[in-house]
Amino acid sequence: METTVGDILHCEEQLRSTLHSDDKEKLRRKLAELQREYLRTAQRLQRAERLEAVQKHVRSRIAEQNHLEQRDTEAASNLRLSPSSLILNSSGDTAQGLTQSQRHTEGPAESDNSRRNQAAAGGILVDACCFPGSSDTLCVAAAGKWAVCLWSQASASEWKLIHTWTFSEPVISVFHVPDAAGLICVTLGQLEIREVRVLSSSSLMQILLCEGILQAVIGVSRSRVVTTSHSATGSTLQVFTLSDYSSPSSQTLVSPGVCVGALAPVDGLPDALIGTDEGGHLFVWNLKTGQLLCRVLFGEGFSHTACLRGYSSCGVLFVLLQHQFLSSLEDEGKEGKIKDPKTAFFSLVAINPLSGKSIPATQLYPPETWAGRLCEADVSGSGVVGLSQNGCACVWELGHPGASRMVWAPESEGWQLARWGGLNTLVTGHHNGDVTLYCYSQNSRCC
Repeated sequence: METTVGDILHCEEQLRSTLHSDDKEKLRRKLAELQREYLRTAQRLQRAERLEAVQKHVRSRIAEQNHLEQRDTEAASNLRLSPSSLILNSSGDTAQGLTQSQRHTEGPAESDNSRRNQAAAGGILVDACCFPGSSDTLCVAAAGKWAVCLWSQASASEWKLIHTWTFSEPVISVFHVPDAAGLICVTLGQLEIREVRVLSSSSLMQILLCEGILQAVIGVSRSRVVTTSHSATGSTLQVFTLSDYSSPSSQTLVSPGVCVGALAPVDGLPDALIGTDEGGHLFVWNLKTGQLLCRVLFGEGFSHTACLRGYSSCGVLFVLLQHQFLSSLEDEGKEGKIKDPKTAFFSLVAINPLSGKSIPATQLYPPETWAGRLCEADVSGSGVVGLSQNGCACVWELGHPGASRMVWAPESEGWQLARWGGLNTLVTGHHNGDVTLYCYSQNSRCC
């Protein structure tokens, strides 16, 4: 068969189209390979950048921690307290009460009813507590970020630094263990409690009580410390009985099956413990047997509350609750004073432990001069003290819910903390590390 010119042209055209298709396929494969290599390179660069950022952050945190530890160590070693910086009450138990709300421009007089310990924590104050020491002396434990300083009342005009404990974890809180002679608990961690240690003011020793992420740690009567932590079954609650002469013993409480966020003792029932969760449930335990005695569901308006104290009277359990997440108060606090007088800070609820029924007994409201949100609160007997956002304290009396009074810091200094330090003693702390003890007369609590 003879080959024509048309056949030759057709073959050439077919060959060109075939080569063109092969080239396109090769280009597609090459492009896909380049894209995969680009993604791998980009991922390696991102990992390297993240690693460098993490390493830089770790180096900066280590340098910051080393600087703070060196500063606190130097400050603790150079602590001094001159006799003139401390003013003691010379009139004993006859001290006057705190400044009333009608005189809100004045602070508690330091001439005869206060005792001031300057820079007691050796730096920025984190927490403080006071307790009776040996030979009827008064002791103060002042916590800085990395250390706890123990002070003792040496004479009527002088404080003496007894000891300083330092830690590798930041201090969160410090409190005296009830009925335990000279034993103090300190909680450590970064934002959350990771370690609890017991400090002895007599032997000056410290022991590790427990470690792990904890939601709450409190001291209860008969030298006991109770902790709660989240677990797969809800909460794990441990009761530690302390002694200055032997190792602590522990007991586990029955878990309620939910996460318990707050714990509190019950006045009048030393072996009772109460706890609350975010859903508005109250739980009652027997500390001796570990048994969960009852659970109570509060009515509407009591979710996101934390128990502060329980009271037993004539077979009725009264529970003092603090309302949390008060967005209206926080918003109004930015503008100034609270405008809604019907928003309660605390509620006292009466409970029948046998039937589980509850009814609100009374509520505590902020006074008109209150500004900002409630930062913290503490209870001693029937007295409740709360600290405002602007550093002023208010004292409420449960027997007289309308008789609240503002307590303003002297010379417009803002208080950082306000605690009860036992009977008739209010402990206040300043940002500069100063701790002041004010005598508070029960006879003058009511306005």
